[in-house]
Amino acid sequence: MGFLTDPNGFFMELLRKISDIVFCNVLFCVLSLPVITAGAAMTGLSAAMQLIAEDKEDEGKSALRVFWQNFKDHFLRATLLWLSGLLGIAFLLLYYHTVNSLEGGTQHLYRITFYALVLVFFAGYQYVFPMLARFGQGAGRTIRNAYLLSVAALPQTLLGLMIPAAAVVLTFFLRPERFGGAVFFWAVIGFGLTAYLTNLAYLRAFRKIEENMQ
Repeated sequence: MGFLTDPNGFFMELLRKISDIVFCNVLFCVLSLPVITAGAAMTGLSAAMQLIAEDKEDEGKSALRVFWQNFKDHFLRATLLWLSGLLGIAFLLLYYHTVNSLEGGTQHLYRITFYALVLVFFAGYQYVFPMLARFGQGAGRTIRNAYLLSVAALPQTLLGLMIPAAAVVLTFFLRPERFGGAVFFWAVIGFGLTAYLTNLAYLRAFRKIEENMQ
């Protein structure tokens, strides 16, 4: 049973990763409570999960420290990006309301365009905060590169969309009577685990960008 207590073994390393994800998840939830700070919190969470995914915690860095540092360093840009995302969602909701006021074939046609806009919006926007954490570029350049990457790295884009969608369906819709358990899951580890898996999927695309920047 030595492998269970070996500080450098797989089991203890797994426990460290899980505990870091849980701590970062709780910090993310707390820092997101004011709502306006959610963008900076997502940036910090993305940076921390990239650190864990790349096994760089042994390089004198801790996930919580990286989270907090990125939260502070990118606060203004992350907030601008978060507000732009809220404006995008508001536009989509308004568009949806307008489509529902139409009738007949026109409504069906515009409903298709609505779903296409939703897909395009989230395909690119999912990269915004991970890219800000990774490259620290300006808000406008981050948005532009995020949407370019959504096309250039299509497999990662689709996977990045599927992971959180599957997590939400499994926790809230598969057993809706267990709503309290689903809320507990997301409050403890759900956001961190989802961010870890999506950023793990993004890493290959990010590394290609870094190779081209050299």
